[in-house]
Amino acid sequence: MLVVAYEIARSLGYRWLPNIRRWGSLLAEETLKQAERRFYDTRETLKLIEKLRRGCVRVVERRVVDVSGVHPLTLAFYGDVLGKMLG
Repeated sequence: MLVVAYEIARSLGYRWLPNIRRWGSLLAEETLKQAERRFYDTRETLKLIEKLRRGCVRVVERRVVDVSGVHPLTLAFYGDVLGKMLG
């Protein structure tokens, strides 16, 4: 979020990101709007929630039985979770 705030501050003419306590409401509000647009898809999330409520989509539990085909980064980040699932 700080990256977004910095980009917006630059577009508003700041050369650096002002102290967070000194943020004008324009900078704070625009940062939240931009972060939401860039990193969250609110509209599609609401559609998914509605489909879950209506029963059009269901959540299915998936168990990992073999980690031999799992990408090394996945193992690095989630190895402990995968180990608990297998063990």
